[in-house]
Amino acid sequence: MENFLPLRRELKEHWVYSDSQYLHLWLEILFNARYSTESKTEVHKGVMYTLNRGEFLFSRPSYAKRLGMTDNRVRKCIDLMLKDNMIVKVGSLGRNKPTIYKVTNYDEYNSSPTETVGVEETEGFSTNSKPTENQLKTNSPPLKKIEKKEKIEKKDINNKRSKLKFETIHLKLAELLFKKIKENNPNAKKPNLESWANTFRLMIESDKRDGKEIQDIILWCQSHHFWYQNILSADKLRKQYDRLKLQMLDDGGQKNERNQSSYEQDYSKYDFYKSGEL
Repeated sequence: MENFLPLRRELKEHWVYSDSQYLHLWLEILFNARYSTESKTEVHKGVMYTLNRGEFLFSRPSYAKRLGMTDNRVRKCIDLMLKDNMIVKVGSLGRNKPTIYKVTNYDEYNSSPTETVGVEETEGFSTNSKPTENQLKTNSPPLKKIEKKEKIEKKDINNKRSKLKFETIHLKLAELLFKKIKENNPNAKKPNLESWANTFRLMIESDKRDGKEIQDIILWCQSHHFWYQNILSADKLRKQYDRLKLQMLDDGGQKNERNQSSYEQDYSKYDFYKSGEL
């Protein structure tokens, strides 16, 4: 139904939930994406375009102004959503003009009109009036059946999403990084390890980084006299990855400057390559 948008609880575990502006932008996208299965053709400043179900017209300056964000913040968030395959680019209206994007798997966020028509129309309910007591009694059994079916479908979707989000290997890398940070700073606050795990997933799947190499760099940088103070999150490690790798190689590969015995112990424990996890 067009007048509401169901949100699932696992959204709280997604990286977009960790930043209020990112979350606001994501919700704005979901609300603005075309709901109807019928295509709609419009004209924007003399340019004709067509939107299909799940697609939306995006102008960075317009969204930034409406949501109170900077252009750079909006650009960064859109880039992250593209990398995470939350949205895909469909086309552009031209240079310095809006872009058409599509929400990936849009049907997971909105049931199609044909699936919801049975609740609103065939059961005798009107969107503009409240159901009578007799209607509630008459329609209760069909509504319960529909709710049961929706719960089963949502459970299947949740199971698929949990597998796609991150695996054990990614979580282990997140745990290893926090463990080494905690050794350097016992007062370090525990981060959202699932969010970190998702970052490591992106590093392996999108950036094409080797899991064993990531492990080596984590252990090396957290033992380095300079980098242990600067690499305090998975995102920071991802951003500085190439520089860290080059410096680690210059320093002799798996060199540990601050605690050699700790390094050897953790290397054996977290050697994913030997354990067959990579």
